Amino acid sequence: MSLYKRKDSPYWWIKLEINGRRIQKSTGTNDENLAKEYQAKIEQDQWQQSRLGVKPGYLWQDAVLRWLKETEHKATHKDDLWILRGVDVHLHGLKLSEIDRDKLDSITASRLSDGVGNGTVNRMLAVIRAILRRSCHDWEWIERAPKVRMLPVQKRRVRFLTQDEAARLIGELPPHLSAMARFSLETGLRQSNVMGLQWSQIDLERQNPCAWVHPDQSKNRKGIAVPFSHSAVSVVRSQIGKCQTHVFSYRGNPVTVVNTKAWKSALKRASRAWRMGIRRNG
Repeated sequence: MSLYKRKDSPYWWIKLEINGRRIQKSTGTNDENLAKEYQAKIEQDQWQQSRLGVKPGYLWQDAVLRWLKETEHKATHKDDLWILRGVDVHLHGLKLSEIDRDKLDSITASRLSDGVGNGTVNRMLAVIRAILRRSCHDWEWIERAPKVRMLPVQKRRVRFLTQDEAARLIGELPPHLSAMARFSLETGLRQSNVMGLQWSQIDLERQNPCAWVHPDQSKNRKGIAVPFSHSAVSVVRSQIGKCQTHVFSYRGNPVTVVNTKAWKSALKRASRAWRMGIRRNG
C-alpha cells in the first residue's frame, strides 16, 4: 500500500490491493499526517479481515446498490428507489454494523415528526429491514440484523362504491380521468396497469376483446388476460388516435399521475353532491 499525491487533486491518495483487485482512493485530506493515519487504519482493517476473519465494514450505500441491482425485477422497484432516496439522508455514510435499533427508532421518530403517517413509515422500515436481512443472511456482511419495530396501523373497513356514487364521481372528472375511472371499474385493473396500458397490449379484433398484462407489470409476476365488457371496449375505442403508444393520455402524452388536483376536486364535488342527495331523500 502506498501514499501519493495526484496533480488533479489537493488530497493525498492511497493505492491498495483487496482480494487481488487494485484500488486507488482518496484519503479526503491534504494533511500528510492525517493521510498516514487513514492509511494505517486501512492496513489494520485489511489485516483483521485476512488474519482474524473480521468482516469488512460495508457501508449502507454499498448494501443499497447491491440490493437495488438484485431486486430490479420487482414490480415495486421504482417505489423502493423513491423510499431509499428519503432514507439516504439518515443512513448515508454509516457502516451496516452501526445501524442498530436505536438508529432505526430515531429515523422513525424523525419521519413521524414530519407529519408522515404510520403506514408510510412502515413501508420505509420494511425496505430497510429487507436490505439489512439480506446483508446478514445472504451476503454475510454483518453478524446480525437489528430487529425492526413496525408501527401500529389502524385497519380500515373496505367499502366499495355504489353505482350511484361511481356515476357521480365519473361525471365530475375531466374527460381523460373519467375514461380511466370507467375503464378501471369495468376491468378491475390496478391504477399502475391502467396508466401503463399500451396499444400493443390491446386486442379488439378477437371475438372476446381483451388486454394482456405482462408478467413484469403484475404484482404476482404472472401474465394476466383481462376480458373486456362492452363498456370497456367502448372506452378503449374512444381513446383511439389520442396517443400513439398508450391507451390513456392527456394532451397526447401518457398519464403518469392520477391523484391530481383535478381528481381531488372532483372527489370533493361528488362527495358533496352525494351528501346533499342523502339529505333531500332523507
